[in-house]
Amino acid sequence: MHLGRLSARHRSSKKALPLMAAPPIYSTDMDQDERDRWDRIASSDPYFGVLVEPRFRGRQLSGATRAAFFATGMGHVDQVLRGFHRLTGDPRWDPDGPGPIGRILDIGCGVGRITLPLARRATEAVGVDISPLMLSEAAENARLAGLSQSTFVRSDPELTQVTGQFDLIHSYITFQHIPPPDGCRLLASALRRLAPNGVAMIHMTTRTGAPIGRMIRGLRRRFPALNTIIHRLRGWPPSAPFIPMYPYHRPPLVALFDREGIQILDEVHTDHGGHIGIMFFLRRYRAG
Repeated sequence: MHLGRLSARHRSSKKALPLMAAPPIYSTDMDQDERDRWDRIASSDPYFGVLVEPRFRGRQLSGATRAAFFATGMGHVDQVLRGFHRLTGDPRWDPDGPGPIGRILDIGCGVGRITLPLARRATEAVGVDISPLMLSEAAENARLAGLSQSTFVRSDPELTQVTGQFDLIHSYITFQHIPPPDGCRLLASALRRLAPNGVAMIHMTTRTGAPIGRMIRGLRRRFPALNTIIHRLRGWPPSAPFIPMYPYHRPPLVALFDREGIQILDEVHTDHGGHIGIMFFLRRYRAG
């Protein structure tokens, strides 16, 4: 089954979906640098760092702006659940059903934009992230929303702080910031925690823009002054760090899914400002 309506929304999402989206999970030798990178974002513009729109600039959001920010996460969760409901026929995934779903894991949770709407449908929601400041902000947002079933923990490629199995595993615009060797370790660790007949929606970037864009990103990484100039031109915080992008090739991902006993239900192609990716809708069909 093809998710036509879901595909259309993401193919036309150049303005609505961020390039700098959710903090990554790196191996130990890179962990400190990446944690510091995302903590710098979280200390000044945590919401803008998750969803790159000028209205989400600043350390805190309030009123209608805060509601609009979390509404984007609610819309995403609604479409993901409807996708699984159409693909499986399982009433657990009907967003209009009584719920709850069960246990949910959100990889790269940031400030909880998607974790919190997922938690409203869950008996327990666990968000993982590399940035302690992002985790602190997410925990406070969950407290303000009265979502005591939410837990937020530091991430690593083996997910050592995560226990038990999950009925739904989710990750959106996160793996694109993780080098593939580390990302594949993390992905395998997560999928091993997927319960029998559990489902996962994992977004992977497969091409990081046009060649000229990749060249410019390489220069931005080498020359911080150029990165600052480009941020000013885009209206972004000038001091924001450079965020790397990494493509993943589909064949190794398919092989990983098969090793872990995971079935591909559908693939929804995405285009985030020229960065091409796939939303994999997955289901466990056997033990890995």
